[in-house]
Amino acid sequence: MRHFVIILVVAAMLALSGCAGGQTEAKPTAKPAKYAGFMDLKAGQWAEVVTKSGGETVKTRTEVIESSPSLAKFQIITEADGQETVAQFWLDRREGKPTKYLVKSGEEVMCLDVSQMPKGAVPSEGGAYPSDKPGITHGTYPTPTGKEVTVAKFTTSSGEIWVSSEVPFGLVKTVSNGKTVSSLYDFGTIGAKSRIDEADAEDCRDMSEEVSYVAAPPEQEEEQTDYEAYYESEPADEDQNYEASTYERGTGEDVDFNCADCEGMPAMAKNTCLAACR
Repeated sequence: MRHFVIILVVAAMLALSGCAGGQTEAKPTAKPAKYAGFMDLKAGQWAEVVTKSGGETVKTRTEVIESSPSLAKFQIITEADGQETVAQFWLDRREGKPTKYLVKSGEEVMCLDVSQMPKGAVPSEGGAYPSDKPGITHGTYPTPTGKEVTVAKFTTSSGEIWVSSEVPFGLVKTVSNGKTVSSLYDFGTIGAKSRIDEADAEDCRDMSEEVSYVAAPPEQEEEQTDYEAYYESEPADEDQNYEASTYERGTGEDVDFNCADCEGMPAMAKNTCLAACR
């Protein structure tokens, strides 16, 4: 049950925008000189983020497993203590509304009501951290797997958000009060596939009544930082003169921090933070 709760919380890191085959990944033709907004999301893309706290490591892999004019499917795979949990969110692109919420733990596939989805779990198409926001700085970030991406660093009330145009979903690193909350481990543009068979999705076990208190507690709904509100916040102090730099390789330091440190962060980063705090 603990791992089921983790994926319900981490799922909200998908609060970003947009929506395969082949065995080798195509090399990019050109590396952008600076951050230019998020890439368009397409079927097959994936990104892995690592969070460490109190000696425990949680790896979350976010994927686009299907994308058509009428339907988009997003998948989150969470690994903790050697156990894997899979969640899927299906979106009617014409209506802009979620149609299915699935969770797979072990061999069992469970379905929940879409009203119980974590806030921000399904990306809204078209938005991104604006590349022209005052106060952002640029640098590079090397993943532990040897890939290097250009990043932009946005300041928040409690820390920093690092994003990249080269990474699906954009997120590279989050920092709260000087402590690393999460960091990009690896990413790719092809290879993501559904971990839930269509037949199992149709015959899923209805868990909407049993986990409603976990999936959508009213107090979390009220405290949740609205993603769009970030754009309406006051620009970062232009006197803050951060120098562009090459950030050190990182997979999320083993640190302890309070959940209060997560307040003031955009929805995507806040929920990643809440998954790791104490």
